[in-house]
Amino acid sequence: QPSHAQKDTILEQTTKLYCTYMAIQPTCDKCEQELTEFGAILLSPPNESSEVKKFHLCVSCYAEIAAGLNL
Repeated sequence: QPSHAQKDTILEQTTKLYCTYMAIQPTCDKCEQELTEFGAILLSPPNESSEVKKFHLCVSCYAEIAAGLNL
């Protein structure tokens, strides 16, 4: 069984490889920078039609939002 550190390293390498070869390069909906690694997805509450908006966030913008929520 790989250790937590080994799992983190594998995940980091996989993320970088995936982001390098993604056909679509999403951008952060907050700062508008291209995502170079997995960040977060923010979902809105559903509207009257049960539609939900999805926002991509980079790691830095997620950290800002999470800090504001005391997470």
